[in-house]
Amino acid sequence: MPQNAALHARDWRIVQMKAQGQSTAAIAEIMGMDRRTVERRLSRPEMRRALADALASVQLKAIEAVADLLDSEDPRVRLLAARIAFPTVVVKPDEGGDDDPKDADAALLKEIPTGELLKLVKPPDGD
Repeated sequence: MPQNAALHARDWRIVQMKAQGQSTAAIAEIMGMDRRTVERRLSRPEMRRALADALASVQLKAIEAVADLLDSEDPRVRLLAARIAFPTVVVKPDEGGDDDPKDADAALLKEIPTGELLKLVKPPDGD
């Protein structure tokens, strides 16, 4: 992560720790600041932008790592990567049935947890 030139080194360190998942209280303790000071600094527009950029960078790395796992030779690793990438799958409900027409728009799509969907899929022979 390149350091944002608009931020002081101390502020950049706060952004880095927050992007890594540290709580505001933990950051305050590490930095020797009051928690409210850290919260106030994190609320500044330039700090919010820097934090958004840092989080986007971390998310991109995570997406790339999961994408690499989807190409694994081990089907168990590929399945785990798919479950990470798609914790829920959106499916269109079966046509027909006696659903109330006024609920039709709300019921166009349904989320199913991937684990539940996998129970419906027969595993390949030999695994």
